[in-house]
Amino acid sequence: MMRFLKIKSMISFQLILLLVSVVTALQASELSVIQGESYKNTDCELTFGWISRKPLQFVGDNNQLQGLQIELVKSIGNKMQCKINFVEGSWQELVERIKFGEIDFMPGATITKARSKFANFSEAYRQDVFVIYVAKDKLDDYHDITLEEIKKSNFKLGLTQGFLYGDEIESWQSNNQLNHYLSYEEENEKNAQRLFDGEIDGFLEDPYVIAYNQRSAELKSRVSVLPLKVFGHRSSFMFSKKSVSLKTIEKFNLALSQALQLRQFKISWFEMAPD
Repeated sequence: MMRFLKIKSMISFQLILLLVSVVTALQASELSVIQGESYKNTDCELTFGWISRKPLQFVGDNNQLQGLQIELVKSIGNKMQCKINFVEGSWQELVERIKFGEIDFMPGATITKARSKFANFSEAYRQDVFVIYVAKDKLDDYHDITLEEIKKSNFKLGLTQGFLYGDEIESWQSNNQLNHYLSYEEENEKNAQRLFDGEIDGFLEDPYVIAYNQRSAELKSRVSVLPLKVFGHRSSFMFSKKSVSLKTIEKFNLALSQALQLRQFKISWFEMAPD
């Protein structure tokens, strides 16, 4: 049974890697990290906060900002005829800047009551899905393990601070009897190194992100995925109430809907799970 799961996981990752390669090839242009992108309507200008997360958004070897989610924002800006400026930061930093209107919008946000006090949201554009990665030489130790069994063991799970992982994980986080072994890192990319250093037993991450990073020989040779899938929330773009009008968000939603019909965005990372 475990051998079958390993073969199935290998096939799944090969398909994801092929998908990432196709998306990368479709990215015909890149955005300057400093200058942003100019469009015809200079009356429309928005500042987009982004978090380094390959292959969604990152600075390439030529010092240019690129990635699938950057391309989506570019497409939306073009359709709105709106200039988009780009500001990098950690998740927590960008949320704080949204509160005070220092940036206009950021991606990948779940709608919550707390956030709705200072932000408005676009239509949802993707479904969060996560899996647990462990050291490859430890995979057999977790043969057929369930998420409930992990919760009740001394398995130290790495999460990213400020991320929302869905009801299953959030109920775990709020359970004071079970959450002692949850460990947080400010930047999600550091969790793999923490696994290598023996600080955690595994970490929760988007398989699309890890599939891209597994182009690195070290990551590919040292991590394996558990046959578990955790469904998170639906993600939206989050807008500052202090700086962005509802009318602008309406235009953004129309442009978003149109952009998601383009060939390069009609891929699994943007597919929505059924209600």
